Amino acid sequence: MWALMFLRRDLLEMASYRLATAWRFASMAMGLLGLLLVSRMVGPDNPRLAPWGGNYFLFSAVGLAMGDAMWSCLKGCTGRIRYDQMVGTLENLLAGGLSVGRLLAASALFPMFNAVLRSLLYLTAAFAISGGIPPAAQVPAFLPIYLLGVTGFGLLGVASAALTLIFKRGEPLSALFGAVSLLLGGTVYPLSALPPALADLSAWLPLTRCIEAARTTLLMGQSANGDLMYLAVFNVAALALMIPAVMLAERYLEKWGGARGY
Repeated sequence: MWALMFLRRDLLEMASYRLATAWRFASMAMGLLGLLLVSRMVGPDNPRLAPWGGNYFLFSAVGLAMGDAMWSCLKGCTGRIRYDQMVGTLENLLAGGLSVGRLLAASALFPMFNAVLRSLLYLTAAFAISGGIPPAAQVPAFLPIYLLGVTGFGLLGVASAALTLIFKRGEPLSALFGAVSLLLGGTVYPLSALPPALADLSAWLPLTRCIEAARTTLLMGQSANGDLMYLAVFNVAALALMIPAVMLAERYLEKWGGARGY
């Protein structure tokens, strides 16, 4: 019940800013148009794109959709907590008896829902512009990759938000991790374009695995079992980081009198 209340609150808040919501969708459309124009300068005979079918528009659209979704899941919960801190509603939520774990989980719901909705709409529009949708057999192979990516980055986002409760401002580690991931994750260029040392580093980043697996399943119709196993391990590691971060935040608030610490 408490989770649905938070989700309803955030949905109503988004609906109240209709112009901002419309602008987000307009920005998505303009971004796709710009990507389509850029793709006309990258011919299908580019050898770096050969493993992905040579279609730069879909190659980059998949990368951008996955990158945006994972970044939003990573920073969404922290952004919600920071907003509640700034407007003064966080104290009321904590004083109302809601546990830190439930507060963080509820605060992550809408950012993750919004990220999933936006990225899936972006992918659907990109495939429609390109002339169709992926074969039905490719979508079931993509969904586990996508869900594991969203869940893993969402867990890291909750851990980041827990540290925000302690430091009362955004912590820099998740931002640095996200920035490096977006730079080296191959969102709009193949990893073969990177220097060898950076390409080797990129191969270990969760975002890289998400994007590469999404392209493998959606664009090439092949399985990505290796990436699937990697992302499963990533989720376990993210959970192992989130649990002590939440416990640390709970102990901090208990020590300093809960909401009175703010």
